[in-house]
Amino acid sequence: MSEKVRSVLKYLGLAVMSGAWFSFLQPWGKFMDPDAFYHAKMAELMLAHGTVRAFPWLDLTALGTLFADQHYAFHVALLPFVKWFGGLLGTQIAAVVFATVCILVVYWSLGAIGTTRRWPWMMLALLSAPFVFRLSLGKASPLAIGWFLIGMVAILRRKKALALFAGFGFALTHGGWSLLLLCQSAYVFGQIVFVRLVLDRPLKTGFLLSAWRVPLVSALGVGVGLLIHPDFLQTIAFVWSHVIHIAISTPINRVDMGQEWLPVELYRLIIGNTVLAIGVLLLVTALIFAHKKRQNIGLIREIAALAFPVGILIVLTLKSTRFFEYAFPLLVLFLAKASELIDTDRLKQTVREQWADLKTQLPKSTVRPLILFVSLAMVGIVVRDVAGTYVSLRATGRAYDEFRPATEVIARLTEPDQRVYHTRWDEFPELFYWLDRQRYISGMDPTFLLLSEPKLAEENRDLVLKKEAKEISRIIREDFQSRILFSSARDPKEFWKTLDADADIELVYADPFARVYVIHEESASGVIHR
Repeated sequence: MSEKVRSVLKYLGLAVMSGAWFSFLQPWGKFMDPDAFYHAKMAELMLAHGTVRAFPWLDLTALGTLFADQHYAFHVALLPFVKWFGGLLGTQIAAVVFATVCILVVYWSLGAIGTTRRWPWMMLALLSAPFVFRLSLGKASPLAIGWFLIGMVAILRRKKALALFAGFGFALTHGGWSLLLLCQSAYVFGQIVFVRLVLDRPLKTGFLLSAWRVPLVSALGVGVGLLIHPDFLQTIAFVWSHVIHIAISTPINRVDMGQEWLPVELYRLIIGNTVLAIGVLLLVTALIFAHKKRQNIGLIREIAALAFPVGILIVLTLKSTRFFEYAFPLLVLFLAKASELIDTDRLKQTVREQWADLKTQLPKSTVRPLILFVSLAMVGIVVRDVAGTYVSLRATGRAYDEFRPATEVIARLTEPDQRVYHTRWDEFPELFYWLDRQRYISGMDPTFLLLSEPKLAEENRDLVLKKEAKEISRIIREDFQSRILFSSARDPKEFWKTLDADADIELVYADPFARVYVIHEESASGVIHR
C-alpha cells in the first residue's frame, strides 16, 4: 500500500470516527445556542431571496442601520443542508459535518508542522469537553477555527500562498479574521525577541529573519475576501464596530452579555480542561527528565515564538471565554511542537527505570491495584468530561418548536412590520426563525441596542425587575412602540404575577414555554381601549 493511499485512509478513518463522535454529542431536535436558529433562518432567506443586505427585524439596534452578513460563506455552506433537510435539521446536520472538518484541519495542521505522532494530540482535541462543546453549537466556529489554523500553519511554514488562502476564507466566513492577523503578528514579534535576547543579534537581523511577509499576505487575502463580499463597505464598518464595542470593550456591566463573553478565572479554566491540564503536566515532566541534550536552535526559536500568540489567546480567554475555541487548538500545536524537544528513547528508559525503582519500594500486592487505580482515574476523568458535555448540550437546549405556537398567536394578532416586545435578547433568533414578518427589540448581542439606543437598552435590561405593572405597560407601549409582549418561561415568575395583576395587560396565550400578552391602550380618563 502506497503512502498516499495510507494517508487518505487515515483521513477517512478520522472523518468517520469524528462524524460518529459529534453525532453522538449532538442534541438532535434542539439547539444549545439560540444563534443556530438565526443561522438557519439566514440560510433559508438566502435560498428564497438571495443575500440578506439589510436587517429591518432589529431596527431599534445598530443592526438596523449598519448590517453586513459577517458569516456569509458559512451561510452559503449551509445552503445545501438547509435545502435537502430543512432549516433546523439541516443546520444541525451541518454542525456535525463542519465539526468533523475542523478536526480534520487540526490533524492536517499537526502533520503540516512536522508532528510525527499526531494521534495523541488528536485524542486530546476530541476529548476536550469545552472544545467539542463549542464545535457542536451549530455556529460558524468550526469553519472559523479551521481558517485560523490554516493561517497559523502558513506562518509556521512561511507559505505565503496558504496565508493568502486562509485570510481570504476567514474574511468571508467569520468576522473574527483580525484574530488571525493579531496572532501571526505576535508570532513574528516572538521571533524578533528570540533573536535579540537569546541569539544576541540586532533587531534588524531579527526582523529580516522573521516571517514578517506572511501577515501582510494574510492581510491581503482578508482584503480580497472583504472586497468580493456582497456588502464590502458595510462589512468593514460592521466588523470594526463588533471588534471594538463587543470583543474589546465588552460592556458586561451595562447589559446582560452572553455567557461566552464573560471572563473566567484561571483555576476554573484549568479545572474545566482536566484532560488538557494532564497533557500539559505530562509533557512538562517529560521535558524535564528526558529532553534532548542537543537541541535544534531553529526548533526552539519556533516554539518560543509560538508561545506569544498562545499567551495572547489565553489572556483573551480569561477576559472572554469564547476565545478558548482559538486558544485550545493553537495550544495543541504548541504542545506538539514542544514534544519534539523530548528524547523518546531517553524517556522510555527513564520511565522503565523509575517504574523499576517504584516496584522495589512498594509491596508487590499494591502494584497492580495502583496501576488499576491510575487507569480508572484517567478513564473516569475522560468519562466525566464527556458526560458533562453530553448533558450540557441538552440541559438548557431549546427544542425546535418551543416558541412556534406562541409565534402563530402573535402572527394572528399583528400586522406585518409591527414590533413585538420580548424581554430577553437571546429569544430573538427563535422568534425570528418562526415569524420573520415582524420587528423585534434586541438580538444577536445586547450591545447593538446599547450602541443605538442606550436608554432603551437600560429599560429593556431592567423591565422584568419592575414591580409596577403600569410602568411596564407604559414602557412597552410608549418607549418601544409595541402592544404585544412575549415572555418566555426563563423570565422570573414574579414578573408574570406583576403582569397578571394589571388590567392593561391581557394574557392571550400560555404554554409551558412562553406567554403572549396584549398591552391595551389607556386614555387620559383611565378608560382602557381594547
